[in-house]
Amino acid sequence: AQDLVELVDIALRAYYEQPADMISLSPLIRKAADTGMAAVSKAVDMVIHRVLAKRSLEELQQMARDTGSMLCSSQDEPPRHYICFPLPAHLYERSQQMIARVHTDTDVDGYREDIIGSLEDLIEEAIQVFYVAPISKVEVGRITRAAADMGITTVKKGSSIVLHKVFKTMPHAKLIPLADYFQTLLHEGLMPYPVAGR
Repeated sequence: AQDLVELVDIALRAYYEQPADMISLSPLIRKAADTGMAAVSKAVDMVIHRVLAKRSLEELQQMARDTGSMLCSSQDEPPRHYICFPLPAHLYERSQQMIARVHTDTDVDGYREDIIGSLEDLIEEAIQVFYVAPISKVEVGRITRAAADMGITTVKKGSSIVLHKVFKTMPHAKLIPLADYFQTLLHEGLMPYPVAGR
């Protein structure tokens, strides 16, 4: 459980802290966003510990195989390693269109809601991959499942609040470095990392 929490912390640094540090948010917005992400982090921590408690060895092995299937490596020398999952084609294409639009269209108010919606859809896809699919494969008690689902609802709401706070007034100039950064998080040509038992 602690290893998974550490991986989530790495993900939050990559998807929130690093991009937030790249742009000068007002202290008020940054504080509100940090508070929202702290709630997200706590909710994920609770979900991980609730779901993993009392899992049988067989269930843990299944979860390990599922997690192992998300480990990938680049073809660089030396290779870089990632936790990743395939995006549906429509989400990948939408992401590429949003990134391209940031580089070509300075009227950000014309597509600001599209950016927020695209990021919310990517978060929803991650929740499906990292939570909904794995939990559907194990026997979880009703109370534990209800608590975990509530935690995931907190994750979704908290993430959405942060997106709206950060992007609702962001000028076009600040979007350009963010678009470049988020492009680095979308990968093609990754290879499965060799995991024992896979």
